Amino acid sequence: MDVDENIDPAGISSETNSESDEEMFDNTQTTPDKGFLYDDPCLVSGILRAVVDENLEEVITLIKSGKSVNINDNNGNTPLHIAVFKNNLTILNYLVCDESIRINTRNFMGQTPLFIAAKHGFIEACRILVKHGANVNLPDNEDVTPLHRAVTAPEVAHLLLSHGANVNAIDYSEDTPLHDAIADRCVETVCMLLYYGADANRVGGNGLVPFMRAIIAENFEIQDALFEYVSDFDSKTKDGYSILTLGLINETRYVEKIIEKGAKVDVAAFTACVDIPNVSNFQLVWKNLDPEDIKDPAINLQILNYELAPEEFGQYIDIIMEYSSSEVLEILASKINSVEIASLVQKCSESNGLTHEQITKLTCILLQHGLKIGTNLIVAVFTNMGYCDLLKILMFMDYKENWSPFVITPRCIFDIHCDILTKYNELLANGEEWMNVRRFQEDVISSFGYWALRPLINVALNQFADASMFQRKNNEIMIAYRDLLPKVPSLLELARDATRKHIVNRMDIKTTCQYFTCINSLDIPNVYKKILFFEKKIYNYG
Repeated sequence: MDVDENIDPAGISSETNSESDEEMFDNTQTTPDKGFLYDDPCLVSGILRAVVDENLEEVITLIKSGKSVNINDNNGNTPLHIAVFKNNLTILNYLVCDESIRINTRNFMGQTPLFIAAKHGFIEACRILVKHGANVNLPDNEDVTPLHRAVTAPEVAHLLLSHGANVNAIDYSEDTPLHDAIADRCVETVCMLLYYGADANRVGGNGLVPFMRAIIAENFEIQDALFEYVSDFDSKTKDGYSILTLGLINETRYVEKIIEKGAKVDVAAFTACVDIPNVSNFQLVWKNLDPEDIKDPAINLQILNYELAPEEFGQYIDIIMEYSSSEVLEILASKINSVEIASLVQKCSESNGLTHEQITKLTCILLQHGLKIGTNLIVAVFTNMGYCDLLKILMFMDYKENWSPFVITPRCIFDIHCDILTKYNELLANGEEWMNVRRFQEDVISSFGYWALRPLINVALNQFADASMFQRKNNEIMIAYRDLLPKVPSLLELARDATRKHIVNRMDIKTTCQYFTCINSLDIPNVYKKILFFEKKIYNYG
């Protein structure tokens, strides 16, 4: 196929355009939607060029010479569209008076001149177009109407509504002008649309009703305007978010009122309070959670422990302890085990979780409602909190015996059938299975206040002298104790252990709880009780 020599590489004829082809030009121009910059005079000619140049006299001359007023460029824009883009009211007024003007003509995106005027908030242009019969409801190719685009310009929106614009028109995404006004945070337009009968419960894109949009927009004024219109507080988005859940993860003052209106408080609400911590919201959610929902695996104390900052975790636990019914506490006690409580104790000792008072109160409440304890909790309390009130309470509780062979002091205190020599021999027998070096060293050191057994130091030093996990500080402490420990046990230590053994055998005591109950009932001075309880140490090395 031969190439016409009169056609330049850009596709523009080098000859003078005739009336029939004066508007045929290259489609590489910047589209009107991106600013409508017809800066290259080669791209447009005739009436279109005259309108772009805002040359009224040329426009009049060309129209009188018979040029079409409805010619379009390669975006489908007519002189009327371009006059609106330019917001040139003089040319616009002249064009709309032409008898042949097609005022509702659409460009290739389906946009009418009124659509463009509304989109840009050109109120005077809108008035002129509406006055001369522009259809206020013609949408573009995506079913977006002029009213959708006018929501950020309340004056334009009012003009359209007063001339019959469909207040509930639905665009390609299923949104109405009300949805768009909310998304753009235009309070005045929202109120206007409601006045003109906008459906405040219309489900829009992604299943969002207008009030949901207002919550996501975090605009309190719009939320105030819409709240009383909401008819279903349990409606959900396509992603499964309820109004309450959205309220918990976004800024709103309506969480309490949403719950009062009957919104279901469920597992998703609990999770939202973890994802976006808010103490006030959590209190509202926890007080209204159904006990059946609390059985869900997603609701447990460990999740709070892992996900929340220490201060928030403590505040959440206070709420749980204060506002939980007996039924709820029984469920929680059945879901948490001794190991998990022990991990809370560990964080408590690191000043990274609950206070001693909080962990003591929480453990007692859970014990009252069925918590089963194991030796790991006893070890955690003794190691991290010392001889505290919680440890004293645990002394009177039955527990599941699953002692680690490398636990010394707590085992000898709580296990009435265990003594320090037996424990030492057990350590030697398990010499090939050493695990937590640091904990073992600390346990050995803690034992020195109750027993004078120098071989324990040698076990620790010999076992870990070359270990990569060996702690220099603990090593130095144990060496220091080796020089301080008596070569033989004191008479007080021997008397304590003999008395304990005698009471256990004489009273046929089977459990720790029985032993401590028996000691507590004896008519002896408190100082002796403290020694038999191991509350008072035998040795003090300063």
